[in-house]
Amino acid sequence: MPGPKGPGIFTAFLGWWGRYPATQFVVLIGLLAIFWVMGSNTIETMHRLGITPGFGFLHQCANFAIGESLIAYAPSDTFARAVLAGLLNTIAIAISGCVLATVLGVSLGIARLSGNFLLAGLVRWYVEVVRNTPLLLQLFFWSAVTHAFPAPRQAINPFGVVY
Repeated sequence: MPGPKGPGIFTAFLGWWGRYPATQFVVLIGLLAIFWVMGSNTIETMHRLGITPGFGFLHQCANFAIGESLIAYAPSDTFARAVLAGLLNTIAIAISGCVLATVLGVSLGIARLSGNFLLAGLVRWYVEVVRNTPLLLQLFFWSAVTHAFPAPRQAINPFGVVY
């Protein structure tokens, strides 16, 4: 039966460090040394460039606009307010995406199980195409399709009432 042979500090130590504790210790010290060198180099470079590390920038004026926001935001607000607006926008989009995906999934699942041969076949075809195509390929495809459209001012304007 594998595992410690009995109680004691040494068996607990071997259980924690493994069969070769000296090797584990040397690797741990090596990794700590690498992180220390990288961190000290980063801090030294930041001081040389006059960059102060930390979160003090959150209280500075952001000077950029956010198009859509759930809270009132102006370019004269702080970076902290911009981060909050971005976080709330992300949460809102995530929740609406989950609701939309659930509604679409349930609707397509019910349509796939329907007795209508045409509807079930179309949904089966849609699911097979979308699920068997890599997401990156779908993104490239839709990006190419949207870039192929004309600019808004050059778009088709039927009867002069659409745009």
